[in-house]
Amino acid sequence: LVCGFSFLCEVTQAQTNGEPTTTPAAQTPDAPAVPLRAVPTQASGPEVTAQSVLSIDAADGRVIYSKNEDEKRPVASTQKLLTALIIAEAGQLEEKIPVASTDRKVSPRNLWLTEGSSYRRGVLLEAMLLRSYNDVTKCLARTHSGSQAEFAKVMCARAEQLGMTSSHFVNAHGLTEEGQYSTARDMMLLAAAAWMNPVIRQIVRTKEMDFTYEGAKTIQVKNSNDLLHTYAPCVGMKTGYT
Repeated sequence: LVCGFSFLCEVTQAQTNGEPTTTPAAQTPDAPAVPLRAVPTQASGPEVTAQSVLSIDAADGRVIYSKNEDEKRPVASTQKLLTALIIAEAGQLEEKIPVASTDRKVSPRNLWLTEGSSYRRGVLLEAMLLRSYNDVTKCLARTHSGSQAEFAKVMCARAEQLGMTSSHFVNAHGLTEEGQYSTARDMMLLAAAAWMNPVIRQIVRTKEMDFTYEGAKTIQVKNSNDLLHTYAPCVGMKTGYT
């Protein structure tokens, strides 16, 4: 089991996420504020089981610990940060978007949206970032670009703008597919850019939300980021498993 995990802590002056009830002005930073590629060599760090690691101080780009940070590998649901960034930057978060049959039942995690129901884009964005629902992710991608394939092209283009030169994406949710990969360094670039977006900053620090199905019950959606619930300095980001 490989776990991909990006998070920022207040102890490093970093912050992240969010979704307000009103649509904010779109923000499209072409590069993160943190100079991630111009960093000194760090002292020897702890042994970790993760195959790739890059931990930085977001205030100045100083590397705290790194390990195989430029090796290409699947990054699972952590790439939903890129999906979220694209959706947040496009705005129109108050608009209701319809669920299609092609959005449904994407293993292993679904919110079980019903075909023909409609939800505010911002609500679905929050649910995706909190609990990594794949059907929600596909709905957001399709209604943005018309199809999953077209959205993947948008992802690659936005990644290139961010300087993610060792990444390629073929789906919005992060399930393993041939030709899809990134690196710890590229994902840190993405995390820094996502942190600059106020919508994402607000959402990723949210511990739980209420989700109401159209014409049906309300459920509580808990953020899957365990550190957010157990480690006070943690202010969020995105978990992923492959």
